[in-house]
Amino acid sequence: MVRIVGGMVGAAVILIIVVVVYGHVSNKKKGMERDRLTRVVDEQISTAKAKADAFNFDAAVGALDKAAKELADSFLSGEYLHDELVNKVEVARSDVSKKRMAEERDRLTRLVDEQISTAMAQAEAYDFDAAVGALDDAANEVGDSFLPNELLHDELIDKIQVGRNDIRPLQVDYHKKIRDGWIVFEGRLIRGFEHERILAERKKQAEQHERRRREEDERRRELARQAELRRQEEERLAAAEKAKTDAFFMSQEFVKKKLKVPSSAKFPVFRSSDVTVIYDDDTRKYTVLAWVEAQNPFGVYLRSSYMCTLWPAEGNLWRSDFTSLD
Repeated sequence: MVRIVGGMVGAAVILIIVVVVYGHVSNKKKGMERDRLTRVVDEQISTAKAKADAFNFDAAVGALDKAAKELADSFLSGEYLHDELVNKVEVARSDVSKKRMAEERDRLTRLVDEQISTAMAQAEAYDFDAAVGALDDAANEVGDSFLPNELLHDELIDKIQVGRNDIRPLQVDYHKKIRDGWIVFEGRLIRGFEHERILAERKKQAEQHERRRREEDERRRELARQAELRRQEEERLAAAEKAKTDAFFMSQEFVKKKLKVPSSAKFPVFRSSDVTVIYDDDTRKYTVLAWVEAQNPFGVYLRSSYMCTLWPAEGNLWRSDFTSLD
């Protein structure tokens, strides 16, 4: 009997120990899950806020959905912390929604203002189809927005209608003037006779410009022609001068052949007044008039005038048909 009682007491003690240990482990597990969920929710809310600030609202909502799913799948459902985290996610979702709505309002307002401005500019340029198209695009954007029940939605629709009303009298006036013979020229409406006058004036100006251009071209061609003639004349004179120089020096060779002591011959400087070189265009021959000093057989230097007629032959050779010494 004592043994039985002792066994039952022992079993009871073991059961108590098991229950205590299980409770401790369960509390530990719940504590870890609470910490994990808190970190996940805070991280996803922070990510959602960053995405919303960058106007990536789909990604922001996705981050909050991920946090909500983590909470829904947790075994802490029903706990105070769980409900608190759920509320925290919903508050963040509300903030993202408000920011998204504010951004959509700003976007629609900017778009409508831009399209109305575009429409008015196109109407002033008499492109009414494009103007109406710009307003239709704005109306479609507003209609497709997720703000259909907001006051701003109605205000934007009214603003677009005001734009249509502003364009209508311009369009009526345009068609009336077109029927009366007006035309659109360079972005403005003018009468037909004024258009003809402008075209005639521009034609006259174009003809004057073309005439001045041709005169200037002719003047430049004449200047170029004269410059070319001067260049050619300079080249001719330079070539003639060189040829006369060559003729003078070659005449010395023919004169030396008539001297007794050729190696003693002395001649004047080419550019001195003692040298004359004449070119005959008909015969293409040069006549050189100059003097030479040379020794006679007795070694005495004597000066003699000479005349030599010569011309350039093939290659670098020169020929002479007359050479005389006085």
